Amino acid sequence: MSRRRGFTLLELMVVIAIIALLVALLLPSVQKAWEQARLVKCESNLKQLTIAYTLYARDNQDALLNPDSTTAQPGFPANISDGQVILPLYNYAHVTGVFHCPNDDRDGAISYSINDYLAGTFDTYPSHAVHSTEITDGSRVFVFIEEMNLNPKSANNSGGFSLTPYPSPIWVRHFPAILHGPGTCMSFLDGHCDYYRWSDPRTLTLSAVSTTVQYPSTPGNPDLVELQALGGDTAAPMP
Repeated sequence: MSRRRGFTLLELMVVIAIIALLVALLLPSVQKAWEQARLVKCESNLKQLTIAYTLYARDNQDALLNPDSTTAQPGFPANISDGQVILPLYNYAHVTGVFHCPNDDRDGAISYSINDYLAGTFDTYPSHAVHSTEITDGSRVFVFIEEMNLNPKSANNSGGFSLTPYPSPIWVRHFPAILHGPGTCMSFLDGHCDYYRWSDPRTLTLSAVSTTVQYPSTPGNPDLVELQALGGDTAAPMP
């Protein structure tokens, strides 16, 4: 009767090496697919928030929610403590998760800011749109943007996302969050959402100086010009 032979140590090491090689080859694809899923989730959040935003305006005689008002500041909905929300919008969304990007490592914090041009009060803009009927092309004015706050990652920065008017090269304490590769997600008044891949390396490093420099200047930055145009500044050239 022949004796059954098991794996030798060398054979076992070869098998382990092959498995490790396959894992190493597949891991980048898995990570890419995982990140794409998180990007899709973030865009879904923004679309749901934009629907809530437009429903709020519809139910308030087309008046836009003032992002600088006390009611629009981050808070907790009644009987729920797993995430901060903007209460007037939570009344339409009813889910705390849509206020939080899956790549934002702050626990339950709000990841998105409202464009301050939309009924805000920050005085960098020559004027603000107060009613949705004042916007002639909703596909060219963003509502929500992923924001990198001036405050530490454990806190939220109140107020909307403000921009200086074109052609100023200065950022106003509010910087696009870089949570999905070299870009940022934004939603627009017509309901669509886009991922904007930034072309200027300085845009990607704004978050690194956000705790020390409140008004950094990036002369000739096409990303800032694009945001100025999409933020409602009619003087800025449209991308």
